[in-house]
Amino acid sequence: MNVLERALVEKAGREHGWENIAESIEARAVLGSARHRGRATVAAGSGCDAWQVSFPDGPLVRELARSLPELANRGGGFAAPDNQFR
Repeated sequence: MNVLERALVEKAGREHGWENIAESIEARAVLGSARHRGRATVAAGSGCDAWQVSFPDGPLVRELARSLPELANRGGGFAAPDNQFR
């Protein structure tokens, strides 16, 4: 993930309630929230048009897996397609 991509991930996180940046390195960005104890880890996926988002196991993971079963994968992760160019 390059600097621009990380900045866009961090901006999107802030706009959606993940206002604390716990870690921001080339491999991933870890976002946190002051409202709840959850953390979201965002990394570039295996394809150039996908992102991998993972959360610690808990109610958020279960709700997302129930609501978006087609995006869920193992270990509390979710594939997030990049729809910018579609």
